[in-house]
Amino acid sequence: MNKKNLPLILGGVVFLLAAAGLGYLAFAQFTRFDEGFERMEAANAKLAKLVNRKPFPSAANVKALEEQTKDFGAYLQDLTGRMREGQIEPTALNFSQFSGAFEEMRTRLASAAGEHGVQIPPQFDYGFKYYADGNMPVPDDMNRLVRQLDTVEMLSKVLYDAGIKSIVSVERPVFEAAALAAAQNKGDEGRRRRRGDDDGNAATNAAASTEYADPDGLFTREHYVFRFTADDEALLGALAALSSCKPVTVVTKVTSENKARPQQLSVPAAGASGEKDATGQNPAEPLPRELRVIAGKETPAVAVELDVYRFPEAAEGDGTEEAEVR
Repeated sequence: MNKKNLPLILGGVVFLLAAAGLGYLAFAQFTRFDEGFERMEAANAKLAKLVNRKPFPSAANVKALEEQTKDFGAYLQDLTGRMREGQIEPTALNFSQFSGAFEEMRTRLASAAGEHGVQIPPQFDYGFKYYADGNMPVPDDMNRLVRQLDTVEMLSKVLYDAGIKSIVSVERPVFEAAALAAAQNKGDEGRRRRRGDDDGNAATNAAASTEYADPDGLFTREHYVFRFTADDEALLGALAALSSCKPVTVVTKVTSENKARPQQLSVPAAGASGEKDATGQNPAEPLPRELRVIAGKETPAVAVELDVYRFPEAAEGDGTEEAEVR
């Protein structure tokens, strides 16, 4: 071998080794690129499959939902039917017949009061003073007005049957524009004359004049206030009867005031008796026991506030429109 060619030969060998190494590295990188590209393609295909698939509703879910909807509909129908038991459906009357129906109601309640020994005020209007004064209702108000008439009669009979002593007043939701204006004018005149404290009652009546309607359309309710006198036994009986009567009635507030007061002990005038106590004063003369003891003899004045509910008929398929399959 010619020594002059040795560097050239060594350089060629080194070049060939470097070229082989670079070729191997390039082949390895291309292999990994192909593998990564294949994985990416597989992932894209899986993603597209997941995005485009329509797994819902499955047949099993649809069948389960249909059965649940059927069961719920049957339950709702049964519940609504039970809640509507005893619900007052007023007789269709025209405005000229209302006065006669009102007087007939007063006659029936006066008879019931007499049978149970309940005292009622003369010409008691049961919260319908505007019509007791001879005014005629507006035809558009008739349906709700007759329903109120029947409701007041029903509640009054419950109290009479419970054995109250007397009835003082009945407040119903006054929703009629003419009756509401007449009541407001009378209240304004009374306040001008007396400077009294009717503001609270006026605010209560105004707030109660609107029939409350549940936002979901499940029920409506009206607020009534009955004031009467009754002993403890009759009051408890009335509350028990109201809580179980139909249509659905909920007592919201009860107030009882005992107006009986023990009489004050009288002190004899100085010198009326020769006896004096340790302080040198004439001692008080005790009253007889029947004048001092009042417990058990009083008849408290009671005010009972209550809501009477009204439920609509359940339509077929209620609750199915908003059902969602999951």
